[in-house]
Amino acid sequence: NVVMDPRVKTPSAGLRQQYEIESHLVTLMNANFDAQAEVRGLDHQIEALSKKASGPVADAVAALRKKVSSISASHAESTSHASTEITLIHVAGDLGGLYGAIGSADTAPTALQNAALATVERENAEVMARWKAIKSTDLPALNHQLSGAGIAVIELKAEPEPASESENEE
Repeated sequence: NVVMDPRVKTPSAGLRQQYEIESHLVTLMNANFDAQAEVRGLDHQIEALSKKASGPVADAVAALRKKVSSISASHAESTSHASTEITLIHVAGDLGGLYGAIGSADTAPTALQNAALATVERENAEVMARWKAIKSTDLPALNHQLSGAGIAVIELKAEPEPASESENEE
């Protein structure tokens, strides 16, 4: 039998709300992580293709690379001007930060946290819709051109994030 810590004064409805929001944030973070892995895999394939494509196919590869760059922080950060577009990395940071803030105490989420949740949900929906459009429209169109030019098509595969230096030292 589980007994509530007597020091926690938050009503069970507030704790339930905290749990539900944290669970929702985890779902969004997992989807974001999966999308980032797919973007990494696609980006590496596009990079390899850009070296061997020419003419209209090269233009199509460049156009897709630009769209992929608009949702991936690695390319948005490398541009000479600051990007105002929402990226997967930006949303991931906001999701993680909000998850930490909401889970930092046994209290119901504050009005500010609920407002932040609405903002991050909107931004996540925007960037995920852009990613879905790339996967369902832009990538098949490029693959059609690649196939017509006798070049191997791109197969969307998730690519894990490279291990950081500190992880390699252990």
